[in-house]
This record gives sequence, C-alpha cells and structure tokens, in this order.
Amino acid sequence: MPSSVKSILRELYRRFRRTVRLATASQRKLPDFIIIGAQKSGSSTLYWWLYQHPQLAMSFDKETKFFDRHFNKGVNWYRHQFPLSHGNNKLAGDNTPYYIFHPLVPERIYKTCPKAKLILILRNPVDRAYSQFQMERRKGRETHDTFEAAIEGEMQRIKQAKAELLKAPLKNNHNHENTSYLSRGKYVEQVRDWLKWFDREQLLVLESELIFANPALLKTVYSFLNVENVPPTDLSAYNIVHYSTMPNELRIKLNQFFDPYNRELEQVLNMKFNWGTL
Repeated sequence: MPSSVKSILRELYRRFRRTVRLATASQRKLPDFIIIGAQKSGSSTLYWWLYQHPQLAMSFDKETKFFDRHFNKGVNWYRHQFPLSHGNNKLAGDNTPYYIFHPLVPERIYKTCPKAKLILILRNPVDRAYSQFQMERRKGRETHDTFEAAIEGEMQRIKQAKAELLKAPLKNNHNHENTSYLSRGKYVEQVRDWLKWFDREQLLVLESELIFANPALLKTVYSFLNVENVPPTDLSAYNIVHYSTMPNELRIKLNQFFDPYNRELEQVLNMKFNWGTL
C-alpha cells in the first residue's frame, strides 16, 4: 500500500476516534492529576514516562491546552481527552506547560477539578529562558536575532500582555505565551497564585535537573499519585535540541536577576533548589 494511502487512512482513523470520544464525552473522566508546567523544563518527557505506567491514563493529546487555549469549548470537550469513567480504574492525567504561567488557569482548574493533584517541574530559570528563546527562533515566532535583544524591555511588554489577556480572557496573547522568557522564570509569583486556590499538599514540585539525572526519583511522583512504583521501560528524553551556549557574562547577569526570586521560592515551598545561581 502506498505511503500516501496509509497516511490518509491513519488520518481518517484518527478523526473517527476523536468523533467517538466527543460523542461519549459526558461519560468520560476529568483528570485526577495535571502537569501544569513549566515550559522547557521536561514536561514532555515526564508525560511520556508517566504514559508508560499501567495505572495511569494520560490525555490522548500530549498537551490538551484546555484551560488556556480551548476553555471556551466547554468541559465536555475537555472530557473527550480522557478515558471512559466506567470500567477504567486508571488515574487520568493532563499535561499543558503553559498552565503554570497563565493568570486565569488556577481558578479555572479549581472550579473544574478542585481535587486534582498538580505536578510542577521546574528547571534553572536561566537555562529555561534561553531554551524557550531558541525554540521560538526555530518556530519563527521570535524576530530578534539575539537573546539579549529579545529580553530587552520584556517586563513592560509582558505586563501589558497580561493586562490584555485579563481584558480578553478567551483570546490567545502571543507575547504572553511566546516571548515571556524571563517572566516565566519568576516561579515564586506563579506558585503563589496557585496556592491561593489549592492546598500545598495538592502540589508536587520537581527539580528538572535532578529527576532527569536520576529517573529513579520518579518514585516521588508515584508516591504522590498513590500508585505502584513501576519505572518506565523507555527512559528516552524528548524535545532535546542542541544550540549555541549562552555568553557567560549574560549568564552571570541573569543569575543575579533570578537569585532573589529563587530564594523566595525556596521559602514558599520549603525546598532547596540546586541551581547555584550565585
């Protein structure tokens, strides 16, 4: 069979499955847990690792984007991303790394899934910001040639973007989502917003560098979700891209920028991060 025909058949089958899931959406689960971010911190790899667990059922799409991009489609649209409620004793999980940063998502999730457990995976904010810039350049959404130029004036730009987002809550905002390099790394501000709605016990925070250096630490996630410690058979990392290193002078400058936010984050979460910013 020609590859073009196979491709068409796969697409038709994909559409058929989606139609069936939508037709049975009211009978489907809402997520028991949600990976809420952070972007470029390894959430895709974590999704695929958890996908392999026999007691977990991850969303059909790797990122549902319901509470940020598709909220106007309603909760039944969201349900179609998950397995049927009857005859399935697996825990359902969502993953969308923009959730942590979107100012309206904490309330939306609380009012839809108030008992959901939340998983937040955090990476050194300097490395995270630079990785995001490289991704936006590859996708053609960032017009600046250098990282230094891209972050110049960012705080005012994102402040305005957030105000626009709050005025038009069902519209996507390019700057807030795609050019928020330093802003997304001010984790403590975002965590505080989430803790206004959810108990600290509902939030598991992982350090990206540690868990990917030692996947055995997944047992922390399994314990949090109250499932058996069954490590994934495939420990491949996803979305690994190589690019030029950041100039050391800029790294030092950004280490100093993020240091007070990191220290405050440690106090709020009662955790120690090994980012060695200063």
